[in-house]
Amino acid sequence: MRKKRKTDLRVIKTKQKLANTLLEMMTSESIDNIKISSLCTHAGVSRATFYNNFNVIYDVLNYHFENTKNELFNTYMNLFSREHILFEDATKYIAQQVLDYLFINKDVITSIFKSNYSPRLNDMMSSFFKKSIIEFMEHYPEEFGINDPTIKDLLVSFVAGGCSYLLVCFFTSGAHLEKEKVMMTTIDIMNKVFSLAKEKLLA
Repeated sequence: MRKKRKTDLRVIKTKQKLANTLLEMMTSESIDNIKISSLCTHAGVSRATFYNNFNVIYDVLNYHFENTKNELFNTYMNLFSREHILFEDATKYIAQQVLDYLFINKDVITSIFKSNYSPRLNDMMSSFFKKSIIEFMEHYPEEFGINDPTIKDLLVSFVAGGCSYLLVCFFTSGAHLEKEKVMMTTIDIMNKVFSLAKEKLLA
């Protein structure tokens, strides 16, 4: 058991090393142009080690974003379990967590949105927002008042997709972005979309 755990930790460290190296390389080069051999050289691992863990270079990015998505989700779920938070504060908290990550990695995120990986990142963001909104609905039922599962699913999908598209627009516009302004704009639009969608779907 101890040997297996040691092996598992070694695998995790190798994957994280490859992921971190890839993100560093992507600050100056599109992922579409980065070769596996170049990534291995920069990370100091062999090609055999790479193929023991991943199939293609995009899998490394998948690994990074899946971990990030789970970490972000677990962060605020743990917060919810410890104390009651007002709906407005919870919305702002989640938006802050997501935007903190996006702005810290702004060069990489902007590069991804202009690469062949963009649809995959959009899917991941939509999945994260959808999961988060569902938890919001369960945690703050008085804010939503929707019991019909079909309407709830339509609303969640609509808002999650809208949030993802909004962030794509922000990061591909080429404009100077202020995190606080992006956050408040995102929250404002999300709340308006929720209200409008609810009004139409429940009409």
